[in-house]
Amino acid sequence: MSKTFILIMLFFIVIALILLIDLVIFIEPTSKLSNVLISNLTDKQATVSWTTDKTTRGTILISDNNRFPPVVIFAQKANKYEESSALQGFLSVHSITLTDLKPNTLYNYRIYQGIRAVYQDNFQTGPTLDQILTPHPVYGKVKDTKSNPVTGAIIYLQLFSPEGTQSALLSTLSNREGGWSIDLANARSTDLQESFTLDEKTREEIMVERGKGGRIKESTPSGKDQPWPDVILR
Repeated sequence: MSKTFILIMLFFIVIALILLIDLVIFIEPTSKLSNVLISNLTDKQATVSWTTDKTTRGTILISDNNRFPPVVIFAQKANKYEESSALQGFLSVHSITLTDLKPNTLYNYRIYQGIRAVYQDNFQTGPTLDQILTPHPVYGKVKDTKSNPVTGAIIYLQLFSPEGTQSALLSTLSNREGGWSIDLANARSTDLQESFTLDEKTREEIMVERGKGGRIKESTPSGKDQPWPDVILR
């Protein structure tokens, strides 16, 4: 058997495998996106979250030059982000954190379901701040009406000063026990140029998003957030 024949066979095997992977990805379910939000935006990271009418699985590609590969599987690993392995499977609530970003940079991103790009938008990272604030974690639990823990809910948190100034959006996911935690030291102004000032008059507001499982807003004054009162999804 000639070397040329072997190389040709290997080439066709690789092509066949790529097509098979594409087919498997292609038949994954798709669904309309809604409630797309950017949170946890700093100089080095951002979180993109959204909901879908049906359960799906999401992947995000990012680019700082608005160029994307023709097929998602050919994307460079550094520019490709998938949903957390802690929440495997098909979901109706989605949250992906993009890391290792560059400060003061405009990024375009695409959300994929299978090999289909179903949404595109952009965001800009902020500057690197000189001041590092003391950690200020707040935490709580999300439960259903039967006091069972709610896993995989998105908790959005925003701070409000007495003068009405608000912070940029923070977020996290509830764990298997329904618990969540957010460090308020990461809160920034809406233009990302400085840390958000906290005091005893600061009001905290959260929105818990569970897609078809419901959505609820709650608020509490600073000082009554360790822990937050339990949030009950109805």
